[in-house]
This record gives sequence, structure tokens and C-alpha cells, in this order.
Amino acid sequence: MRKIIVYIATSADGFIARPNGDVEWLNRPRTAGDYGMGDFYRSVDTVVMGRKTYDVGRKLGQSHYRGKKNYVLSRKRAPHRPQDVEFVSCAIPKFATQLRRTDGRDILSRFLLGEHDACGKQNGQSCGELTKDAQVR
Repeated sequence: MRKIIVYIATSADGFIARPNGDVEWLNRPRTAGDYGMGDFYRSVDTVVMGRKTYDVGRKLGQSHYRGKKNYVLSRKRAPHRPQDVEFVSCAIPKFATQLRRTDGRDILSRFLLGEHDACGKQNGQSCGELTKDAQVR
């Protein structure tokens, strides 16, 4: 069965974003090495993210992960979206189980902040249900 691997950037004090949602601290000079990210990125073929993460990515110039199957957990579809991005609003535990059982490489899970607001509580479940058994990288 495929693994869902959580990928998240956090500051030294353990926060993902500032209280107002700003993630400007992520725009910093790149280091010489990639800390194994190239190998990791090649090990996944699917990306799941919350709507807020998708919207922030679009603002930063990255609407999706090219060459990967992209799913966005959201109650609403985006008016403009790349062809290889699918919006998902079904029950999250069921979606995660079905996705893990499909053929393919591992699954990258990207979330920034307040994603439970982005996809809403569905059947009493939040986006945390997607990653509760996930491997943290």
C-alpha cells in the first residue's frame, strides 16, 4: 500500500506561518544542497494539498506539481485550474484509503495553515484525518 508522507516547512519555533497567515519567511536564499529533496520528490507521484496551500502556491507562482497527480481538498472548485489538478470534496478518510490503495509511488501531503477551514469538516472529519497515519518527513 502507498504511503502518505507529510512534507511541511516549519520555522525554528515550530510555526508554519505567522499569525496573519504570512509565509514570506519561506522566500529565503537557497542553500547549495537539497538535503535529499531531489530523491524524495522522485519517490512520489501524487500530491494532496488543502485549498489554502493551493491558493498560496498560486500566488507564489506554483499552481501545481508538474509531472504529478495533484489533488486539492476543498469545498469549492477554483474558477481557473490547471488540467492536472483535481478538486476533491468527498469524505477525507475514504479518499485517503482509496488513494493509498491505487497503484503508484508514495503520496506527498502539503499543508500550510488552517486547512481544516479549507476543506471543511466532512462527516465529522477534518484534513487531519488524511495525515493521521502519515509518515512525517
